[in-house]
Amino acid sequence: MSATELINAPKSPYGGRSWEYAVAFADSLGQPPASINFLVRTLLSEGDKGGDAVGRDATMYLSRFLKSRAFKSPYFHAVSFYRTERLGADDDPFLARDFIEAFSCEEHALISGLIFVHRMAARRAESELVKEITDRMQRTLNLGWFIGKALKPVGPGMAMSVGAARWLGLLPIASHDPDGFRSYMSGLKRSDQAVSDERFETERWGCASVQVALIMLQRVGFGANRLIPLMRALTTTSFSNSVEPVEKVYRVAEIWLSYMLESRSAPSSPLQPAFYLGKDRINEISQRMQVASNSFASNWLSATGRDLCEATAPQLFCGEASHELAADNGEDDLLEVALAMEPS
Repeated sequence: MSATELINAPKSPYGGRSWEYAVAFADSLGQPPASINFLVRTLLSEGDKGGDAVGRDATMYLSRFLKSRAFKSPYFHAVSFYRTERLGADDDPFLARDFIEAFSCEEHALISGLIFVHRMAARRAESELVKEITDRMQRTLNLGWFIGKALKPVGPGMAMSVGAARWLGLLPIASHDPDGFRSYMSGLKRSDQAVSDERFETERWGCASVQVALIMLQRVGFGANRLIPLMRALTTTSFSNSVEPVEKVYRVAEIWLSYMLESRSAPSSPLQPAFYLGKDRINEISQRMQVASNSFASNWLSATGRDLCEATAPQLFCGEASHELAADNGEDDLLEVALAMEPS
């Protein structure tokens, strides 16, 4: 998929000039290596064929990425937070194949793409600003996971995509205009706003951060069949307007994310029974999020290779897993790892 497909999408709420600014912000990160794009596209393609099991090609590439501690660390912490049941006792080795089996193709694609693009963007912005964005994005990712798990027609991968798109695009913006970003965040805090302010973004930077996020996701391998419905779902004001199946699912995730982030009394739009969360399930999600705030693993996106140790990941330091870890590349530069894996 080229950015042109996204920019020229029917029913796009954004004008051509705003896309020029969005592309420029995404360009400031540089082009992702082909290896990560290939991995994400392969995972999504395998998932679209109707199965959650990761196929041979994606397994080979994902396994090679997992030889880097810089990649393995956030992945392990994501597993230990989202798929706790996958981990055994502290002395039960967690092997490469266990990583592969831990998530669906779509979940693997999103987690892999986010780890990489987050690391690309974070190296260019001030650390305090990166932390502020990452904290908000991590919260919406985690909330998206729990909402998607609770709503089977939605699923964690699609709900997390909505959470990521709300904040991911601010990473290159903060690098370009740190003073403007600080002013922006101060305004959100003063108004106790838990979601982004598209009006401020467009007036200050000429585009919405969602546009930048969509370009970033496109460049790591997400296609028009996901990004165009995601764009529409994030910008429509009525659930009934979301008639396309994929768009409708994204819209459901957006409605529930906004409901919980903004502590609303009711969802912003009426929902069909299949997409409705009862009070008991909402309370359960709120409790999980509260517990998550005290968990290191809940901040998996920020985990680096240095965060892998026996205290945080005992299952990687025992038995056969310890031999796999000893053979891993200790280099903490994902860009170098990805460039070394360029498809032939």
